[in-house]
Amino acid sequence: MRCLCWLWCCLPTLAWGQGAVAPRPAGPAGAKGTAYTWVSSDTSATARQFVARCLAPANPDGLVPHGKRATLLAAHDTVAIEFHRLTRTPAAGCAGVYAYRLFSQAWAVPHLRDHSGQHFSFYNYFVLADGHLTVFNTRDRAANERTFAQIAPSLRKELQVGPATLDSLQQQLVRGYVKYY
Repeated sequence: MRCLCWLWCCLPTLAWGQGAVAPRPAGPAGAKGTAYTWVSSDTSATARQFVARCLAPANPDGLVPHGKRATLLAAHDTVAIEFHRLTRTPAAGCAGVYAYRLFSQAWAVPHLRDHSGQHFSFYNYFVLADGHLTVFNTRDRAANERTFAQIAPSLRKELQVGPATLDSLQQQLVRGYVKYY
């Protein structure tokens, strides 16, 4: 519950990811070398531009959690991303910390069901800093701690994140995901 509260209180006022659930086949083509075509589940121009301008050059295939879903994606599938910026940066910039979840033809609804019958889904995290995409979507706390230690200087420098915000981000990113009901 604490993770969910952090996610809600730290979401910016940008309305990215609030659009349609199903992926849109029309959209920017995937970057060279990617296995999938990436689109935004939000049909706003801002979200589409972010995917085309920021994710495509960063080769976003690492955002797909291979082996963690019952249905694997087919090569060259269209993957729609719903994302929320968790850090304040200039609107035109790509750099930032984001929470995301994915949709595709194979994963039409990203909801799972828990033991009590409630639906939930996972938001994973990624960081864009220094032109590199870093994904925190594993449940391996030790690996996430090492990864965070490597990117912390970029967060301080490029995103101008202060010590208190950096500590808060570290707690969330090291966990690697948040359950969302």
